[in-house]
Amino acid sequence: MRWFFAIIMAGAVAAAAQACAGEVRPNGLMVVDSDLPRVFPLIIRMPDDRDVYLELSRDGVRVLSAYGRAGTPFRILVPPGRFDLDLYQGREWSGPARLFGPDTQSVELDGPLEFSTHGMARKDGWVIDLHSDTDQAGLRRVAICQSDRLERPDDPVGRAPLSERIGTLAHAQVPDAPVHRTFSRVCGVPERP
Repeated sequence: MRWFFAIIMAGAVAAAAQACAGEVRPNGLMVVDSDLPRVFPLIIRMPDDRDVYLELSRDGVRVLSAYGRAGTPFRILVPPGRFDLDLYQGREWSGPARLFGPDTQSVELDGPLEFSTHGMARKDGWVIDLHSDTDQAGLRRVAICQSDRLERPDDPVGRAPLSERIGTLAHAQVPDAPVHRTFSRVCGVPERP
C-alpha cells in the first residue's frame, strides 16, 4: 500500500513540476471559429526536432488554430475557402501569446491557400513540407476523392459490368443493394494556379 501511495505522489509531483516549468504542449486542433464543415485536407510534414503551431485566417479573422508535435503525423481538415496560413515552429512551447518564445521561427508561404471541391467528388487541399533548413516551406496540392459504388446482393465485390451496376443504381432495380461511399487518399493532383 505504501508503494502505491508513493507512486501516486511521485506522479503528482512530476505533473506539478511540468505545469510550473511552462505551458503544456497541446496536440491537434486548438480553436475552431467557423461553423463551416471541415472537409479539406491540410497535411504538414514536420521535422523530428520542432513542433508546429498554425493559424488559418480569412480577411484577418482567425478561422482555426492547431498544434502539431514533432515526429508525429500532422493532418487536419479545414473548411472551404481561401485562407492565409501563419506557420510557426520551435522546440519549447510558451503558449499562444508567446508561441515558442525567442526561438520562434516563422515559416513563409507563397500567398493564400485555397481549399475547394472540383466536380462532385474531389476535395483539394495542401501538403506543406517543413523539412527544409530555410524559412521557405515546400508546398504542393493534394486531393481526396470520393466515389459511390453499388453493392448488389449477387455481386458483393462489384465485379458486374459497369453498365449493369449503373443501370441498377439508376433504375433502383435492387432495393436491398446499399450504395457505399469510398474515399481514396490521393486521386490525381490538380495543376497549381
